[in-house]
Amino acid sequence: MTDKTAAEDALYPVWFVEERQLNGDWLAIDRADDQDEAERKLSHFENNLPGTYRLQRSDW
Repeated sequence: MTDKTAAEDALYPVWFVEERQLNGDWLAIDRADDQDEAERKLSHFENNLPGTYRLQRSDW
């Protein structure tokens, strides 16, 4: 395992699965290192838990 630098983090953004809270805010509830993993996690939340979910990239 290697340590990432800030430059590498900028090249490889982190993905967050966020859940909409009752007050309208979005709360990050999980994270992934790539889009495929993030979409699998999002699908799991959408199919197994009530609520509204979205993906958010760290560089958006």
